[in-house]
Parts: sequence; structure tokens; C-alpha cells
Amino acid sequence: MKYILSLIFASFTFLSMAQNYDAAVMKGAKSYTLAIEKNQFEKAVEYVNPNIVSMAGGKESILSIMKDIKVTKKEQGYEVIQTTTKSVGDYYEAGEELHALVTQDQIVKIGEAKFKTKAYLLAVSSDQGTTWTYVDLEAYNQKSIKIFFPNFNDNLKIPGPSPAEMIEE
Repeated sequence: MKYILSLIFASFTFLSMAQNYDAAVMKGAKSYTLAIEKNQFEKAVEYVNPNIVSMAGGKESILSIMKDIKVTKKEQGYEVIQTTTKSVGDYYEAGEELHALVTQDQIVKIGEAKFKTKAYLLAVSSDQGTTWTYVDLEAYNQKSIKIFFPNFNDNLKIPGPSPAEMIEE
């Protein structure tokens, strides 16, 4: 009986911690994507996971990459005009880190047409949930993410691209 009560208590403790994580993860994800939308790349890069920053060649390099991606998309007639952070998935242990999938709805403008689509971020904490950093998963899949996170937990499934739904005005 003691074992069952201990197990139940541990489950409630983890659920309580996960709820505490949700607020911090959502707040950070919203701040990160809003900074990108407003071209505040110096602010946005503070939310980018250090593994990504390091492998990109450092802060100045990742800043340049972020700016270039935004400019290239805009030149191609593609612009994210609104991002709404919707939810945080389950939390997974990945070596010494915690990982979670953040789901977002995006409204994008391609030419004169507007579309609604899903976007995903990987939220990463290397300090037991105290602070969180993010990885935009647009360029990653289940295999390629392991270049940056060798201990990535395969139980966390990275969704593929979602179909875009045209918005009628």
C-alpha cells in the first residue's frame, strides 16, 4: 500500500511540476516568436537554444541567419503575419535536459493570399525547468534534430509539415 501511495504522490508531483512548466514555456515561446515577427532579432536570439547558436557559429552568425531567412522569405512573397502559441505537449527527459513540443498556429501571407498552418517549436530546459530555450522545428525532423541534441528522446514525435488552409476574407 505504501508503494502505491508513493507512486500516486509522485504522479501528482510530476503533474504539478508540468503545469508550472507550461506557463514558463508558453511565455517564452510567445516572446520568441513575437520578437521574430517584429524583427527584434537581438531579443529573439536570447531564446534560441545554445546548441543551435553554437553550431551556427555563435550569436552574430545566428543573428545573421535569422535576418537572412526573414528577408529571403519576404523576397519570395512569404510573410508570417501572426503566430498564436496554442499548447505545450508532454515533457520528456532527454539526458540531462527536458524537452517539450510547442504547437503554434501561424497566419502566413503568400502573395495576396493568406493561409493558416501549424508551426512547432522544441522547448528545451537544461536546468530542470527553471529556464527554457527554443528551436524552430521547420528545418528539422526526428533524425536531424539529434545532430544538436544527441540525447533526444524518440518518444517525442516531431510532426511533419502541416497542410496550409486558405483563409477566405
